[in-house]
Amino acid sequence: MELIIRGIRFMVTAISPTPYDLSYPLIWILFVIEFLATCYSFVSIPPLLRILEKTSLFQKNLVRITQASLVIFYPNLLARAILFIYEVGILKREGTFNVISLAAFTATFLISCCLAYIILFRRDSAKLRDINKDIQPESVQYTLSTKFQLTENLRVMKILMYLSMVLAGSAVVSCLLFVLSGRVLIAYPYWSQVCYSLVNVCVALWFDVTIAVFMVVLDMVHLRSLPFHRFKIKTVLKSRTINDHRGASNAYFNQLSRSWRM
Repeated sequence: MELIIRGIRFMVTAISPTPYDLSYPLIWILFVIEFLATCYSFVSIPPLLRILEKTSLFQKNLVRITQASLVIFYPNLLARAILFIYEVGILKREGTFNVISLAAFTATFLISCCLAYIILFRRDSAKLRDINKDIQPESVQYTLSTKFQLTENLRVMKILMYLSMVLAGSAVVSCLLFVLSGRVLIAYPYWSQVCYSLVNVCVALWFDVTIAVFMVVLDMVHLRSLPFHRFKIKTVLKSRTINDHRGASNAYFNQLSRSWRM
């Protein structure tokens, strides 16, 4: 659709199969789920951004990437509000678009990003594994700094890899539902609108999943307060932390001793 404001032309693409028929109860239920998920993200993102800025738990690059990903929510919220006006039929949509091409491009792009994160994570994991097994080029004698850098990179890449996998999975599901709503089920208005509503719910829930993951990692949500997890989680975390530190210390001292002897 083309808008003209003070002589300036703007192209606005509003994507919806048909105007919503709000007489369907299921459409209202999906609207409520999406609205609650959006409200949760709207309230939770500002304090999470402040905590990420002050925490030393993550590498700064991961903090910046996470903050940029969460800030995208607010332009998305504005776009969603404008799109809702077209969905309920207050404004009419004109023009056509290729549903399959749009869905294929989105899914391919996000899956490619996910694969890139996985490849980088596996590459750094292989390098760190070689260093731990004393398999490295002869020209490299001091590997403590390299090992530290790889460990920090893997901490960042592991979280980004998991988040990208969740995003890619939700994107594939959303794109399939989008194709069903805009192409396959176009002759069935009810199911077409249900599939389209599910696309909006998937997009809203992705921000909630990202927020929930970082809240758990930053200890903003205490899973150990659950009665049936309390004893098991405390026991496992204590023994694992001690063993990890002891093994890491021994490896560092052994490597330092070998380097000094050389």
